[in-house]
Amino acid sequence: MVRQCRVYRNFDVDSDHFPVLATLKLKLKRSTQPQSKHFIPNLSSLPNIGMSREYAANVFSKLRATSLEDQIIEAMWGHYKSALDFAAREVLGKRLCAKKPWISQATLAIIDQRRQAIRRGDVEEYGRLAGPGRRLLRYDKQQWMEQVASTGENHLLCGEIKDAFASFRQLKQKCAASSAPLKALDGKPLSDRASVAARWQEHFSTLLNRPTQSPPDALVSEAQASTPASTIDNFPPTITIKP
Repeated sequence: MVRQCRVYRNFDVDSDHFPVLATLKLKLKRSTQPQSKHFIPNLSSLPNIGMSREYAANVFSKLRATSLEDQIIEAMWGHYKSALDFAAREVLGKRLCAKKPWISQATLAIIDQRRQAIRRGDVEEYGRLAGPGRRLLRYDKQQWMEQVASTGENHLLCGEIKDAFASFRQLKQKCAASSAPLKALDGKPLSDRASVAARWQEHFSTLLNRPTQSPPDALVSEAQASTPASTIDNFPPTITIKP
């Protein structure tokens, strides 16, 4: 940050520049060593029967490889914890963190693949994964909204009004988008997606396919009576082919 600044215009130096004297204040940033992130396994894949069996078999093989006889409780717990941790790293993998609570692990895997593709410079792979990623995001959000709505309905049926409104409040947008309802030709508002898409198609087909109109007679008569200026080149364009 500059605290004070002054320019000397008649300084006794052999130069065409004006010397500048300033008082600066520096704020040093504390350098911290990067800490290793704690490993969090992807537990959402355990409901899969094949994945859970593979994880259990991996843990069993690691525990059988180490002899736990004649050991104290702390050593036995350390071997058991390390077997669970190494099996989770090999089978389950790391849990991907999402900024939104409704994004699934499959969608996060697609997002991570796109990130790795753009880092490698593989633009084709990056563009190919864009469509599946968007479809999975829409599907995850729709499933999450239906789950929140069903939870709110269950709270209403049980008479839990506070919990029901807490669930419905999650579906509310932070900034409501102001948009006028789309209406048909007869003035009735449209609500379903099919009718809205058909109305937009009808609107743009009418807007972009209008018949050509002839110019007014006054403009045609003035164009016929006018004489071209000699300074304006009105010859037809010619195409020159370079050898």
